[in-house]
Amino acid sequence: VRNREISQLKEDIQVAGVLGAENIRLVSGQWFPGVTRKEGLERTLNGLEEASEEALKCGVELVYENHSQPANWDYSDFSFNPENFLEIYEQLKTTNIKILFDTANPIAFGADPLPLLKKVFDRVSCIHIADSSVRGKLVPSVIGEGLVPFDEIFAYLNENNYSGWLSIEEASATGRSGVETACR
Repeated sequence: VRNREISQLKEDIQVAGVLGAENIRLVSGQWFPGVTRKEGLERTLNGLEEASEEALKCGVELVYENHSQPANWDYSDFSFNPENFLEIYEQLKTTNIKILFDTANPIAFGADPLPLLKKVFDRVSCIHIADSSVRGKLVPSVIGEGLVPFDEIFAYLNENNYSGWLSIEEASATGRSGVETACR
């Protein structure tokens, strides 16, 4: 299954290169029961290394996300745990892979997003602006109405001359009105 997924990812990178996409988001994948932390780190880093080689050939930037758990997964992403995410970040410093930072996922894990962002900021090229209304569980809320400290995050980004991508990840199921609220 892993080999098929990596082959598919390489094809996706090739297509992105042909289409002129600037970047592709990568995640670790589910942390299945029975997979040790060491195995999870090895699997993630091996997959990222293979993807990185293909991306260099195709002129596409890869961005690695501190991902949580989408509704269609049974288990959380290996990188949902900030400890795992930071370990992978450290290993990626010698690669061309950048970071996509999701503002809600640390809250959903039970951590504060700003200290985590500060630790990885030197490699951040994309930020998902998302919010969660519960600490320790991903409960999407309208952006700005949850627990993410956006004033502090945006102040930090401004102070440090951040000029990368910002994307609104509206997951509150409020549609256009949620996006409009997020933009205020």
